[in-house]
Amino acid sequence: MIKIYTDGSYKPSTNQGGYASIIINDDKIVKILQQGYINTTNNRMEIMGVLKALEFFKTPQDIIIYSDSSYVVSSMSNNYVQR
Repeated sequence: MIKIYTDGSYKPSTNQGGYASIIINDDKIVKILQQGYINTTNNRMEIMGVLKALEFFKTPQDIIIYSDSSYVVSSMSNNYVQR
């Protein structure tokens, strides 16, 4: 089973943020994705971590996504995400 752990952050005092995603398959790290941005928002970084991880896959996969962001979780739980 493929698992993706994501997180995003933003620091207003520096106007900088970033995301990180860890893709795991069968309990082994497959890929770590990360990038920083300026002029961004916390929610943008949270969702960017998910989007960049999903872009990693070229074919449909069964994936479990872990996120501490209520923005990300509610977007998916309430079917705001288009397939």
